[in-house]
Amino acid sequence: MPSDPPPGADATVDVVVVGAGPAGCAAAVTLARDGRSVLIVDSGRAERTFRVGEGAPPGLDQAVDQVFGPDAFGGHDHLRSFANRSAWGSAVAVDTDFMFNPFGPGWHLDRVAFDARLVERAEAAGARIWDGTMRTADARGGPGVAGRWTLQVETRSGGREVDAALVCDASGRRAAFARRHGATLVTHDRLVAAVAVFDRSAVRRPGSIGDDDIDSATTIESVEGGWWYSAAIPGDRRVVAFFTDGDLLPDGIRSVDGFRALVAATGHVGPLVAGDRLAYDLPEPPAIVAAGTSHLDQPTGAGWVAAGDAAACFDPLSSQGTLTAVLMGRTAGDALISLLVDRRAGTDAYESRYRSIIDRFLDEQATTYAVEQRWPDAPFWARRHAVTPRPHG
Repeated sequence: MPSDPPPGADATVDVVVVGAGPAGCAAAVTLARDGRSVLIVDSGRAERTFRVGEGAPPGLDQAVDQVFGPDAFGGHDHLRSFANRSAWGSAVAVDTDFMFNPFGPGWHLDRVAFDARLVERAEAAGARIWDGTMRTADARGGPGVAGRWTLQVETRSGGREVDAALVCDASGRRAAFARRHGATLVTHDRLVAAVAVFDRSAVRRPGSIGDDDIDSATTIESVEGGWWYSAAIPGDRRVVAFFTDGDLLPDGIRSVDGFRALVAATGHVGPLVAGDRLAYDLPEPPAIVAAGTSHLDQPTGAGWVAAGDAAACFDPLSSQGTLTAVLMGRTAGDALISLLVDRRAGTDAYESRYRSIIDRFLDEQATTYAVEQRWPDAPFWARRHAVTPRPHG
């Protein structure tokens, strides 16, 4: 896990990776296994008990093991998802199971445990990890064929200076390093999520038999103001989230009682957390988090490469974020290795792949939202219908 560097400790490395999420760890493992020295800078991850991003498609387990090594995924930490349930374009829910999917089931992740395993693999591969925050505004150097970065990291034991040839920005949606050094954020919508974690551990009847939440599907239900999502996660918990635009959040959604009332009004999500058999407690009000689609106008710059959410954030409707982050992180690692060998090598291949991922997603997003036509005049849906898939030539 991330550790505080000893007092007075500085570092000279080939690459500093900002962020210890799936993309950052994938880049770090790729670099370290090629013999490159890597320092990951990240803060606060060990203190959390829940992290958003639990939904994952079939094939994530194979991709993680391929990038991080055998048994890296740790399937015992997570719940298998055997179907997607969708009430989209109709009040009737339709199940799409994974029985014949060649990659097997989908997954409902314990993201805290998932990310911790990836950090362990990065450390085992040789990456160092500091619990700290990059002072992006104080970064010096970098551009140029032979240039190096002088970076300032604030840790609990004080400020540290790091000398690095390259930087991988895997810091998440803010992409602070990339934006500070030439990239511009392109935003496609104002989607936010009100995310709540329902918990049954306190309300489960002692010695009860047969009242487990055995619904393994990922459930999605569209409503006039947006759409709902729910998935069971490890620890006798269930995530329920409402997605809408930031200016369209319903009254009362920020309180426990208000959120419960809104959930109860749904046709398919509400019964998953209510009723005598599966009564869930909601110990805390929902968190309101950014969930929109955005990306950098350029995923690379002089002396840096962006990966994961720092490069592109996708509407959670796709459930592809974690898988894309792992694969993009590995590709970013390969691009960084090429630059370490020859700074004139360029990043054309990485940029081309990045843009193809974004173009494909934007087309799929527009097509999916176009299916729901029950509320064409509702602001949320009217905004989505104004976006049409681009023709391919």
